[in-house]
Amino acid sequence: MIKQMVVGLMLAGAATLAMANDASSMGAGNFKDLDANGDGRVSTTEAQSHAQLNEGFRTADTNGDGYVSETEFNAWTPSAMPAEPQTPASEPATPATPSDPATTPQATTP
Repeated sequence: MIKQMVVGLMLAGAATLAMANDASSMGAGNFKDLDANGDGRVSTTEAQSHAQLNEGFRTADTNGDGYVSETEFNAWTPSAMPAEPQTPASEPATPATPSDPATTPQATTP
């Protein structure tokens, strides 16, 4: 039981670290990398190098001008992050109780 909890905590920590790395790679510093020609906006062609932005370009381009500005990119970035998986609350383990002969029905032979 303890081994399972330790493994679960390790997996949760690894997932958190991976999401933090994803979030930092999508931040404002990355906008300048996406804006290849330095015009202060990302075109659909430039967005092709960023899988999530390429997929969500229309959502990120809130004013519909066909470009994503740094402001639009920063506003879009948190919504582009995958939602954290919901982990079900673990049920408390109920200890096994020995059967009580006084309350357990006994088989009868005819």
